[in-house]
Amino acid sequence: MEVNNIDNIEKNYLNDGFSKVTLKEFHEITKARKELKDYLQIIKKNKNISLENYHDYISEDEHEEIQWKLTQFFWKQNICKRIANEQIKFFRSFVGPDLYVQEKPFLRIARPNKETDNIGYHKDTHYGQSNFELAVHVPFCDLDKKSCLRFLPKSHLKNEKDFISAKDITSTVEKGSRKHSMGYPYAPKIPEKGIDKLKPIPIKVGEFMVFPPATMHGQSINNGSSTRFSCDFRIVNTFAPIEIKKGLESRGYVELSVSAISEVSLLYNKANFN
Repeated sequence: MEVNNIDNIEKNYLNDGFSKVTLKEFHEITKARKELKDYLQIIKKNKNISLENYHDYISEDEHEEIQWKLTQFFWKQNICKRIANEQIKFFRSFVGPDLYVQEKPFLRIARPNKETDNIGYHKDTHYGQSNFELAVHVPFCDLDKKSCLRFLPKSHLKNEKDFISAKDITSTVEKGSRKHSMGYPYAPKIPEKGIDKLKPIPIKVGEFMVFPPATMHGQSINNGSSTRFSCDFRIVNTFAPIEIKKGLESRGYVELSVSAISEVSLLYNKANFN
């Protein structure tokens, strides 16, 4: 596994609050893209449907049901953990050798001109995330400036009071519902400041974005001509000074990587204290 210059990635992450990672090998991303397309074709019994033209074949009435089926398939195939494992050298160098990865991350499907498919601009810290967690955005389609996510440079180091205008918006999403499980907030908080300064970051298959949860990001509406399929997941150092939730839930983590030091310590303790 190779990426572009790690020093530049870290520099951009620190200074701007986001950084694009360009991969030289990304077999798991390509494989996941094919798996999602093949399963979608099985669901619809149509070989002509692709991720990009999803919106041409899926009616409004069936969209939520199909997204739910795809999400369950996405979880069952452990797609994000597979992607993280393939890029483990990068994540170990960027975050540390002892890592957890999100167990049930979100599969995003944003059709053109469908505002309801997006959760809007937001900061994950408004939903309880910590900057000790690393957010990773992986596209399964090439995204131009009309269909990609936007990021607000330097918003990750601002005082949260600068975004105090974030307010709860009335939502039809119920807490614990399947839409909630798919990443739609039941009490969305939309900042009112900085929206005009968000920067679109075009991205293609074989690249991903890394950013801290305090960075304002998102998409209000997909203004492109094709559907955006992407996923986002989080990685955290095992020893980060935060409460790391574990278990089969959207915010729960499972083990991704263990250092030799930690493994020896665990085996020693097992031999001497169990």
